[in-house]
Amino acid sequence: MAFQYTPNKIPMFPVEVFREGVKKPVVFEIPFLGYVAPEIHEEVDRVITDRIFEVQRVRDERNKNREPLPEMDKRIQYPRQTEVMQELFKRLNPELAEETASWPITPLNELWDQWEKASLPADLEKSEASEPSSDEKA
Repeated sequence: MAFQYTPNKIPMFPVEVFREGVKKPVVFEIPFLGYVAPEIHEEVDRVITDRIFEVQRVRDERNKNREPLPEMDKRIQYPRQTEVMQELFKRLNPELAEETASWPITPLNELWDQWEKASLPADLEKSEASEPSSDEKA
């Protein structure tokens, strides 16, 4: 069987958000990480890299002036994986980005972990295709 790729049928990861007083969740969909267009990855990489350089510049300046580096100062915090995720959401599903912008860190981390796990390829060791044939077992 030939490999088939259909760009308009990209596997999606559903994110269900239950809002207070509403029984049915609002469902947002984002593509699995491996299906995000390269130009989106590159754009997010640029944004995050620029942020890293800015953080380092501020840290260097403070170190040079022997100023303290308080952990809570956002200007000296390197981007977290959840910030990368938010940048991806802004480009993939702006409504989801807006929805998650005010979430606490724990649900954001859990969402990242689940999205990342769901995006992994199937475990080849556990797939039927990787099992030895009956000829090889004998």
